[in-house]
Amino acid sequence: MRVMSTPDRSQSSKPLSRIAPAAFLVAVVVLAALAAAAAAHSAIDLIGDFALPRDSYDGMAHESRALAFVVVLVIAAIAILRFFWSALDGAHASTAAFRSLVKPMLALPVWRFAAVVTLLALVALMAMESTDALFDGVRIGDFADVLGGSIPLGVGVTLAIAVCIGAAVSQLLRAVAAAHEAIIEIVCAILIGVGHPGGSSRGIRTAISLDSFAAPISILSTRAGKRAPPLLFD
Repeated sequence: MRVMSTPDRSQSSKPLSRIAPAAFLVAVVVLAALAAAAAAHSAIDLIGDFALPRDSYDGMAHESRALAFVVVLVIAAIAILRFFWSALDGAHASTAAFRSLVKPMLALPVWRFAAVVTLLALVALMAMESTDALFDGVRIGDFADVLGGSIPLGVGVTLAIAVCIGAAVSQLLRAVAAAHEAIIEIVCAILIGVGHPGGSSRGIRTAISLDSFAAPISILSTRAGKRAPPLLFD
């Protein structure tokens, strides 16, 4: 009789554990570049109204800018919620997993990460303006039009904003990785009123459920404790 062997989950999870850090790095770079491009697009549009005789960003709708901001905010909110949910996992396990996830990014110097974000932000800025012009039926005359009407203005503003955002994101993730356990302790103290017990996620979620019943039970016990015992002897 042939015995069927069950697949080893640990072996199947190894490729995913290798892909996840690289995918996380790419996602962070793309989101940072998208946020920088949207912010630079808004700044160029505002500065061009006063500094340029002809602002090529005027006279058309800019749905791509709003879409970029929405995408970044939604994904950032999901990441923050996922981070809070990891507080309900084992503190040491979640810290090790998080540091393993951000390891490729932490290996990059801040200036190199910011440089990659800046290059992608320039590409994203030009793609956003080209898309807006295409959907709005506006003809792009030359290369300067996709940069707000002035190459020095468009490149300069994008470089300044993208470098700042890239450096800030890199430093933020480094700080979170360094203080991950302390952050988990604070989150658990807020969620369940105590520090992280170091147990499993099931135990902590049970603690949260029990905590919701603790208040009414304690109130009833307090009220019951105020009643005097019956007099057995006069």
